[in-house]
Amino acid sequence: MTTFLKVASYLNNLKVIVVITGDVSSGKSKILERFVYNRFGEKTQPTIGVEFIPKNIEMADGTKVRLQLWDTAGSEKYRSITTGHYRNALGAVLVYDIANAESFYNLNNWLEELRNVVDDHTVIALIPNKCDIMFKHPEQREVMKEQGQLFARDNNLIYLEECSALADIAVNDVFMALVDGIIKVQTELVKTGKKSKNSLKLKDEDISLHYNHRCCY
Repeated sequence: MTTFLKVASYLNNLKVIVVITGDVSSGKSKILERFVYNRFGEKTQPTIGVEFIPKNIEMADGTKVRLQLWDTAGSEKYRSITTGHYRNALGAVLVYDIANAESFYNLNNWLEELRNVVDDHTVIALIPNKCDIMFKHPEQREVMKEQGQLFARDNNLIYLEECSALADIAVNDVFMALVDGIIKVQTELVKTGKKSKNSLKLKDEDISLHYNHRCCY
């Protein structure tokens, strides 16, 4: 058994907060709907403030994780509310729409905002969303694949491939890679004594798996 698996074994039943951020209409809520419920509803309402969704997952090595997923509004008027929820995040997902160049160019702002609040050990993944347009309407693409790859490389972000919440392409893979990265980082922090393993454990007062709500209206 590797050292990592030995360490991960006593970090079982972890609580991991992940925030999802990006421009309005980039598809953040649909990304979460696909990952958490494996569905894509045609109708949706804009996120107001911050919406919380929990999900339990089990990693390949048996490590059990309770994710607390925070879907943040992309609207400027909720910015002071949403940034407050970045503070305790161990991971983050930046989302942009490959058919909307502005959503890509605004990634620098979202990333700067994140890194001004989270600590240096927060793991961040990049999701280029709505790649399903390439099946029928490739002319709608405004952001080239290479642009996303370069942005991820230059900013040390996890990048797997372009995704689609609608067509169920790569969404689950990105989140699992993100959580795997978080576990590795947090494991190293515990091993080096920079963080107590108890700070990552679930507590009785943690929010129930079956409870989701909107907050911060």
